[in-house]
Amino acid sequence: MAKPKAEKKGYVVLYALAFLLAASALGVWAWVGSMNERASGVSPSPAAQETDGSSDLFDSEGFAIVDWKYWQNRNPAIIGWVNVPGTDISQPICQADGSDPDYWNSHDVYGQYNLMGCPFLHADCQGGLTGSANCVVQGHNVGGAGAGMFADFAQFADEAYAREHKRVLLQTPTCKLELEAWCVEVIPNAGADYSLTTSFENDAQFQRYCAERKSAARVVLSDAPSKQMWTFSTCSYLLTPENERTVVHCKLISKRSLG
Repeated sequence: MAKPKAEKKGYVVLYALAFLLAASALGVWAWVGSMNERASGVSPSPAAQETDGSSDLFDSEGFAIVDWKYWQNRNPAIIGWVNVPGTDISQPICQADGSDPDYWNSHDVYGQYNLMGCPFLHADCQGGLTGSANCVVQGHNVGGAGAGMFADFAQFADEAYAREHKRVLLQTPTCKLELEAWCVEVIPNAGADYSLTTSFENDAQFQRYCAERKSAARVVLSDAPSKQMWTFSTCSYLLTPENERTVVHCKLISKRSLG
C-alpha cells in the first residue's frame, strides 16, 4: 500500500534534518581540528605538506624541515625552531620583546590570543639563539597533563628519560645547532619573580653559574659548558603543584652554517 503524501513529506523532512545535523557535526569537527592546529603552532609548511609522510618532516640528521620564508611571512618574530627526537617537541621559537616580555605566554605562533602560548626566547637575550651566553627559551606545559609546547621537557626530571632524549636540535634560518642536555633542575616555588641569568660579566662568572646549576640539579648527565649554554624552561608538577619549573640546561655539540 502506498504511503500517504503527508507521511512521505514527514520522512523527507526527517532525512533533511539528519543530513544537516551530520554536515554541521563535520563542520564543527573540522573547525576544532583547525583550532587545535593553530593552538599547537606546528602546522607543517606547504613544502612539508607535500612530502610522503610524517617521517619526511625531518631531515637525515633529525632536524625538522622548516620553510623559513613561509613562517616568517606569517610571523616575523619567529627566529628559530627546536625539536627533540623521540618526543612531541617540534616548535617554532619567537623572540620576546622587552616592551611586552610575556606576550608569547598567551599568544600562539600566529599572534592570536591563546593560553597555550608559543615558545619564546627571553627578551634579555638580545644576541638571539646563537649570540647570548645563556639562551633561555620558555614554553608552556599546562596542568601537568602533557598539554603544551614544552610538556615533554618536564619529563627530563627522570634521569632515564633525559639520557634517552638528551639530543636537542635547534636551528635558525642561517645555522643548525646540535645541543645536548647536561643537567636538569626542578625548581619548586618559582613564582612571578623567578628568572634565569642570561648574561655574564666574564667567563669566570659564567662558570660559577654553571657550577651552581650543577650543584642544584636533580639530574646531571655530563660536564658543564665553558662559555655558552641553552636553557629550556617549562612548568612541571613533580614536587609542588604550583609555580614549579623544570629547567633543561644544554651545551653545544656541533654547529653548521647554512647557505
